[in-house]
Amino acid sequence: MRLAWVLAGVACIAIVAATALVARSMFFEDLRERTEAALALYSAGLEGRLEKYRLLAPIIARRTDVVTRFQNPVVGAGDRMAGEIARMSGADDVAFVDPTGAVFARGGRLNEGVLSATDRDLRPHVLAALEGRLGRHHAYDATTGKRNYFFAAPVRRARRVLGAVVVRVGLEVVEQDWALSKNAIIAVDPAGVVFLSNRRHWRLSRFTDSSARAESALIKIPSRFGAQGTVRLKFGDDPVGPSVMEVDRRLPLLGWTLYTFADTSIALSRTISAATIAALISLIGLIGLWISRERLRSERLVAIRLERRVRARTRELIVANRKMAREVEERRAAEEELKTTQAELIQSAKLATIGQMSATLSHEFNQPLASIQSYAENAEALIDHGRTDEARENMSRIGGLVARLGKLNRNLKAFARKPGTGASSVAVKAVLDESLNLVSAQAKRAGVTIEVVGDDMVVIAGPLRLSQVLVNLIGNAVDACAEQASAQVAVALDCEDGYGRIRVSDNGPGIKDDALARLFEPFFTTKTSAKGLGLGLSIADKIVREFGGRLEAANRDGGGAVFTVTLKLADAESLAEAAE
Repeated sequence: MRLAWVLAGVACIAIVAATALVARSMFFEDLRERTEAALALYSAGLEGRLEKYRLLAPIIARRTDVVTRFQNPVVGAGDRMAGEIARMSGADDVAFVDPTGAVFARGGRLNEGVLSATDRDLRPHVLAALEGRLGRHHAYDATTGKRNYFFAAPVRRARRVLGAVVVRVGLEVVEQDWALSKNAIIAVDPAGVVFLSNRRHWRLSRFTDSSARAESALIKIPSRFGAQGTVRLKFGDDPVGPSVMEVDRRLPLLGWTLYTFADTSIALSRTISAATIAALISLIGLIGLWISRERLRSERLVAIRLERRVRARTRELIVANRKMAREVEERRAAEEELKTTQAELIQSAKLATIGQMSATLSHEFNQPLASIQSYAENAEALIDHGRTDEARENMSRIGGLVARLGKLNRNLKAFARKPGTGASSVAVKAVLDESLNLVSAQAKRAGVTIEVVGDDMVVIAGPLRLSQVLVNLIGNAVDACAEQASAQVAVALDCEDGYGRIRVSDNGPGIKDDALARLFEPFFTTKTSAKGLGLGLSIADKIVREFGGRLEAANRDGGGAVFTVTLKLADAESLAEAAE
């Protein structure tokens, strides 16, 4: 009997240990996921603010009036122009620098003075611009106590550098966003300096990367903040001392690393609570066994009281099970809502595309309607004069125009309809004809010709969703080459190795290298905000991947861009089903 109790005790200890391990893994994984999600949001905010001004300096440097101002640099003469540019762009400062490094015009609060030959190395962004390259640099202004990021671009005339345009962006607003986080956040530059942080005394301190240490890292605080010393961050899950979890994210464009340090005390306390609850439940189980044993030798009254206690415990477990079932159902409902939201986003993108085409489609409807009215009036006059043959010819033309309007209306209704989520055998030429009917008005208005080459093929896809992809790609191609003297879009169909390929190419300016890597990211767009939200290509890529295919973008050797949709060809069984 004593051995049975020993075994039961060992089993309880094993249950408590297993519960602690599982709870620790679950709570720490949840902490890491939430911390990584928050860090991704913070890094997107930092990169987004700087990305907004990255192209501002080159754009200003290409302006004709700015180049004219650099041809005759007079100190103070361009202050008004620089100030207007700063106010319109939202930059903190804009300055014009001549080839010697002297600032001859400024707008905003730029306090950089004159750049001489001896201290040029202190302003690498200006030096890079004067050498004909795009410059960018971050720096701390000891006079104002501000941390800034600078972009500089050369101003050229006949391949000669006339000077540089400098744009300054303040970074304090980023720290204001980070102030809402209870976790410490730092941005460390390549030199190991904490350039940004939501902890005031950590700013401009030296950071030793914790990746080189498994236990701790140091932040050495400079004396300029009145609190010189060292902060040691301890890593791990030791419940005795304070500990943090480090999550980092590289920012390749800046060369920085973003760190956040999440307090693990809550996860540890939850782990301890879970282990405690498991111990209590195990203890209750042991007590239950003891009571069951004693019940055989106790009086009936004791047995009744024990039974009541068991029922009470059972009710508590039922309540706990019901609560857990509700939580599972809530999570299932959240997943279904997410799927519905994704489907609605695709549908909204389609309706947005129709909205963007509304002006040109209105012209496509109005022109036939005007012709129908004219033919009808002429037919009435011809009948009055007894010229019935000519009247019939007018009525035949009216019928053709009505059929044309009906076809356009059917294509619009089919395009706007919510598609199914399945895939089947689809003839590409039929879908392509409907898509071209929708974008033909846009192409005609922009003066773009569309050419289709290649034989028809049957692929595995959904007709409505494939139409949405083609309308988006062809519409983007039309927009890209609309400014060309001889604008042309080509749609080529070909098959190879069991796959069908649809290539949409244009003779526009092409895609910049830095944009190619982010082309299919949500909300990334090379168009102005009035022409697009950056969702079309992201949704098109998602649709093609759901078909089991892929969507790729590249630049053509002869200029322009080409988008390739690769889909599986339908097998013989699928072709037979499509024929039926």
